[in-house]
Amino acid sequence: MSRLILLFGVLATGFQVDPGGASPRVFLSDRTEVTGEILGYEPTGHLRFREKAGARERRVAVEEVSRIQYASGDKVQAEGAGDRVRLIHGGLVSGRVRALTEKSATLETSWGTLEIRRADIRSISSGALSVPMPELRDGRHDVLIREVLKVNPVTKAAVREAAVEYGILRSLDERVHFHVLPAPKEGEAAPAGPGKDEEFDRADLRQAILFREDAPADLPPGWYARLLFANGDKVVGVLQGISPGRLRIFSHLFGAAEVETRRLHSLAFVSSGRMTVGNLLLCDSSGVREVTRQGKELWSYAQDSGPSWSARKLDNGNVLIASTNQNQVVEVRPLGRSGGTEVWKLDNVSYPYDAVKLENGNILVAEYYGNRVAEYDPKTRAAVWSCGRPYPMSVQRLPNGHTLICSQQEVVE
Repeated sequence: MSRLILLFGVLATGFQVDPGGASPRVFLSDRTEVTGEILGYEPTGHLRFREKAGARERRVAVEEVSRIQYASGDKVQAEGAGDRVRLIHGGLVSGRVRALTEKSATLETSWGTLEIRRADIRSISSGALSVPMPELRDGRHDVLIREVLKVNPVTKAAVREAAVEYGILRSLDERVHFHVLPAPKEGEAAPAGPGKDEEFDRADLRQAILFREDAPADLPPGWYARLLFANGDKVVGVLQGISPGRLRIFSHLFGAAEVETRRLHSLAFVSSGRMTVGNLLLCDSSGVREVTRQGKELWSYAQDSGPSWSARKLDNGNVLIASTNQNQVVEVRPLGRSGGTEVWKLDNVSYPYDAVKLENGNILVAEYYGNRVAEYDPKTRAAVWSCGRPYPMSVQRLPNGHTLICSQQEVVE
C-alpha cells in the first residue's frame, strides 16, 4: 500500500480557507441544485449542509448527490511546467517527480507530497515534444522517449529529434537511469542482446511509459468519489468525511489524506459505487420495488414477477430477479418509474428462491423444489455444475471457489 508523506494542505504553510469565496454547489440526482455551507459527512452515508446563513440544517443521503462543485467556474486550468503522472485507473497527478524506484515514485504536487506505487503508474510525461511523435513498436518493456539535439553531419546545423529507448526504467531523480535493450532482429520478438545501463539528462525526458505484466484491475465496489482539482489533477477514492473548508479521502494509491476544498474544482460520486449501496430492493406479492432509505419508491417491476423471493442489482444497473412462482430467472433493465426491458431469461427452473450472477458471468440458482443448487451458462441456458441439497433458499459463491448454501434444514459450504 502506498502512503501519503504529508497531509494535503500541511506541506504548504499559511493555507487558509477564503471566507469570501464561492459557496459549494450541491447537485442532486433529481437535477436540482443547492448552494450553501457543507457541515459534514456522516458514516451513515448522509451529507449535512445549510443552504444559507441561519437556515435549518439539512441531511441528504449521498446516493441522492451526484456532484459537489467548489470552484465558481466550469473549467479547470492545467499547470504548465512540471511532470504529469497518469495512473492506471484514469487518474492524473501533476507536479515534480523527485524520485522513482522499482517500487514507488515520490511526487511533489501543489496540494501535497505523495508516494505512489510504481505498479499504479501508467506513464510519466515531462513537457511536450516539439517534434513529431515517433511510431512505437509493440513490446513488453518500458519505453523512454526523449528529445535530443543532434548535428547534421552534412549541413552542420543543429536539429531536434525524438529518441526512443526500450528496456527497463531503473530509477528517476536528477538523472534518468535506464537499462537499454538493443532492437530485436528482423522477424524476432526478443531483444538482440543483453543490453546495458545508461544515464540520460532529465531535461531531455518527454515521456516514460511503464510496462505492466497484468492488466489493470477494476476498482473495488464501494462509496467512491472522483475529485477534480482546479489544476486538472484527478483522484478517485473513498470519501471519509467533509467539513467546512476541507474533506478527507482514502485512496488505494496513497492512503488517507485531507484536501483543502479551495484546491478542488468539483467532487463527483462514481456511479458504479452509488448503485451498490444505499437503496433497497424489496420483493413482495406485487413484484420487485426499489426504495430509498427514506422509504421513497424509485422503481417497480410487476410483470410476471410476483411473488419473487430474490432480486439483486447488477454492476451494469440491471436487476436479476428470481421469479419464484413463474419458475424463471430474469434479468431486467429498469425503465422510468416502473417496468423495464427483459434482457435475458432462464425458463423451467424449479421454484428458484435465489439467483446470483458470478464473476465468470454464469448464474447461480437455488432451486427450492428441485432440491439442488445449479450454476447455469447464460448463453446456452445449460447447467454446468450442480449440487443436491434439500430445499435450498440462499446461495453465495465464496472467494475460495466454494459455494455457501442455506436451506430450510442446514447451512453448508
